Amino acid sequence: MGRRNDHNPEEFNELVLTQVEEFLTHLPASQLSLRKVAKMIGYAPSTLIHTYKNWSMLLLKVNARTLDRLMATLTPLEQKFTDPEQRLYAIAEAYCAFACKQPHLWTLVFEHKLPAGMDIPDWMQHRINQLFSLVANCLTGMNSQVNAEQTLLSANTLWASVHGITLLALDDKLSLNTNTNPNEMLVDLLDNYLLAWKSAQGEKR
Repeated sequence: MGRRNDHNPEEFNELVLTQVEEFLTHLPASQLSLRKVAKMIGYAPSTLIHTYKNWSMLLLKVNARTLDRLMATLTPLEQKFTDPEQRLYAIAEAYCAFACKQPHLWTLVFEHKLPAGMDIPDWMQHRINQLFSLVANCLTGMNSQVNAEQTLLSANTLWASVHGITLLALDDKLSLNTNTNPNEMLVDLLDNYLLAWKSAQGEKR
């Protein structure tokens, strides 16, 4: 029989999320389930449903903490690198390194799908916006003549490319060409993209 009332809500939430994170340190989310989590923490599955409403929301809470850790890794680079171009290179490298260090947690952030009709909660959207703001701020620092809408589009485009290189690195697809590695590809991407960005004028590039 599952234990009840052993933890207050905050303690219970920490217990659950820490256990899921520990599991994802070693194995992918595809091997995890609500019932398995309940068994690991010694509670009935119904307690998890009562707390998180559904399995998807529990995973979204895990993803939020992963993004918090990612931001905690990237944010200090704003002070370390005052030059926006150097900072962007550092952010890209740190992003890839974070994903390679915690591949299952990182992958869950992007593979997790919300149930049909469910919108991304504000607290999760805020975290996503923070990540892209780091990139957009670097672009603005390099060229403030481009308007905010185009800057955000370019930040999304650029980071989608960084994300793709990171994904290939995790899938070990880069080993098909022994002359390349993720960091070299990131530098090549940024070198070429930023060359055009720094010379951009007006509202459109």
